[in-house]
Amino acid sequence: MSLSSAARAPLPRPAGMPRGGTLHVVSGRPPLARGTAAFAVVCLGLLAAGLVALLLLNIALGRGSYTLHGLGGRVGELTDRGDSIRADLVYQRSAASLAQRALALGMVPARTAAFLRLSDGAVLGVASVGTRDTGFTVITRTEPPVKTPEQIAAERAKVAARKAAQEQAKKDAAAEAAAVAAAKRSAAAAQAAAAQKAAAQKAAAQKAAAQKAAAQKAKPGTVATTR
Repeated sequence: MSLSSAARAPLPRPAGMPRGGTLHVVSGRPPLARGTAAFAVVCLGLLAAGLVALLLLNIALGRGSYTLHGLGGRVGELTDRGDSIRADLVYQRSAASLAQRALALGMVPARTAAFLRLSDGAVLGVASVGTRDTGFTVITRTEPPVKTPEQIAAERAKVAARKAAQEQAKKDAAAEAAAVAAAKRSAAAAQAAAAQKAAAQKAAAQKAAAQKAAAQKAKPGTVATTR
């Protein structure tokens, strides 16, 4: 048997394989497993839920910012109203307002005063009938002092300018202190350099003196050796 006849000979059929079966060519990709498709669906669902939650969070934040802005304006209005009410209350408690209301009720200023002691019912002092004094005048104001929004804004601007001036003064003081400290450090460094230079000069002078003394001491011995 040659090699060509052996290569062309059909292979033996495996045991148990039916005869007459045909083979078909399968094209395309194999179908995905159910587990992979379910995982993809779950991931898409989670992504969609996250996007929806992020959108709702952004909407809530925007609504909260608008609410905060409105509440800030409301606080400013209530603050101005409280200032106006306090000014009106101060005016109503003043002596001029009390005198005006007393005159409106038909009361007259008392010349003398008498007091009743409750323990024994005794009257202290001498009371006299009051008379209307035509020369009595009361300085009053028809309207309580109410600050306009422009005046309130001007006062706030003055306060802000005063604070800015104070901050600038603090910064200038800090800068001046830093400059003084830098000058002190420079002076100290210069003094240290001068001291170091003086010490080096002194050491050099001492070394030169020591060398000179050593040379003078060694010179006689050299002469004696030469002789």
